[in-house]
Order: sequence, then structure tokens, then C-alpha cells
Amino acid sequence: MSDDTLRPPDGAADRRFPLSFLLSRWRGSVPLGRLFWKDILIYGTTINVAAALLGLLLFAWDAPTALAATVYFAPLPYNVFLFAALWKSSAVADETWALLTRIAGLLWLMAVTVI
Repeated sequence: MSDDTLRPPDGAADRRFPLSFLLSRWRGSVPLGRLFWKDILIYGTTINVAAALLGLLLFAWDAPTALAATVYFAPLPYNVFLFAALWKSSAVADETWALLTRIAGLLWLMAVTVI
């Protein structure tokens, strides 16, 4: 069997990306360190800062309040999802590391929700 037969058709992997990304995190199959440092602290924080800046700009530009608030709080479901994924992934990690990441994840969730 050649390597070509094992690869999905062109574009198939791209179409499955969002679903596989979400499912792997929901199932807890992503390593805890990767989930915490990369997905939460780097990507999650970047998304939240961008949404907060855009939402505040909309407020400053006298856009409708509902629109500005919607943009500002748009990442909230993703934040809760990442925190739930962190909780699941930490269930199989070392107790000390799991406790530290759960506390840090909770503090992160509170910070990006309030700020």
C-alpha cells in the first residue's frame, strides 16, 4: 500500500479541521500542556483581546450598544469550551499539574470574561 492511498482526498482534511479540533479537545485527547499553553493562553487570549478591542472601538464609534456588546462577548462560548476541555484533560494528568492548570484556567476564564 502506498502513502498516496492513506492520504485523504485534497481538501478533505481542511473540511474536517474544525470538527476534529473541537472533538479532540472535548474528548480530552489533547495533552494538557498543549491545551493550556497554546490553545488557552496564546490563541484564546489573542482572540479575546481582538474581540475586546473591536468591541470597545464599536462603543467609541457610537455603534449600536447591542452590536458592540455582542462583539465584545462573542468569544465567551469558546472560552467556556476551552475551560471544560482543560478540566477534562486535567483529569488524566499528574494531580499537582492538574490542580495548577485548573486554577490558572479558572483565573484566565474570569479575567477574559470580566476584562
